[in-house]
Amino acid sequence: MLSNIYINLLNEIVWSFSVECHQCSVDIQLCVSLLKSPYMSVLALNQGFEKLNSDEVSEDHALRTIVFELLTRHNLNSRFKIPTVYLMTLLDALEAGYGKYKNPYHNQIHAADVTQTVHCFLLRTGMVHCLTEIEILAIIFAAAIHDYEHTGTTNSFHIQTKSDTAILYNDRSVLENHHISAVFRMMQDDEMNVLVNLNKDEFMELRSLVIEMVLATDMSCHFQQVKSMKTSLQQLERTDKEAKLFFLAAALQPTSIPHQSSGQYISTMDPTGTPWKSSSDRIGK
Repeated sequence: MLSNIYINLLNEIVWSFSVECHQCSVDIQLCVSLLKSPYMSVLALNQGFEKLNSDEVSEDHALRTIVFELLTRHNLNSRFKIPTVYLMTLLDALEAGYGKYKNPYHNQIHAADVTQTVHCFLLRTGMVHCLTEIEILAIIFAAAIHDYEHTGTTNSFHIQTKSDTAILYNDRSVLENHHISAVFRMMQDDEMNVLVNLNKDEFMELRSLVIEMVLATDMSCHFQQVKSMKTSLQQLERTDKEAKLFFLAAALQPTSIPHQSSGQYISTMDPTGTPWKSSSDRIGK
């Protein structure tokens, strides 16, 4: 049962990852399982999700609205005794951080889009039924913070210009390390410590999962991840715990990539201010 769900998730991720996704065959088994799924109405809503409209409806608070809704829907606020005041304070700070560099793409609307898309992945593949509550909290949290304070420039740019951030993180997954570190540092403020009521083991597990997932969004790892995922379709020899960690990390990466089916793009320029030559030029972190 668990292996079948992993295969469905992997097929879904590989399909979205593929540069030639229009040539991929439809997974009939997955389609049949979706038609029988009680989440079909939720999926229909998700497939019509408009990130720009959602921001307008939420009065420029798309990220705060979506994260709060998902935590409430899965009863995570209650389960982990997350103080509502702390949560809203943190979410406001996250939205402010996403706007720090006036980034036209990696902003709070993008974070909201990625968060709801990851949630859709979990529903469509049935993976949500195999995750613990702490794992669901971790993937929602990771999606929400995965581009926090993104400068609008690439890791390569930071490395080549010897930025303070590149020096701090030794040229390795520069931005991704910053996204994680900055948010956990921010949560050291008592008024934003939403994880205050987690026990030691829960906190360490969540932190480990979040680190793995956000680091997996580094585009320099893209092709190796695709290769690993395709190989794993034929070789499911991992333990359940190892497999879940692998797929949780893999699930976040493709949702953060702007792709052809996303509809209207938020940005019309690359990080240097140069207009994109084509939509395919926009793929990158």
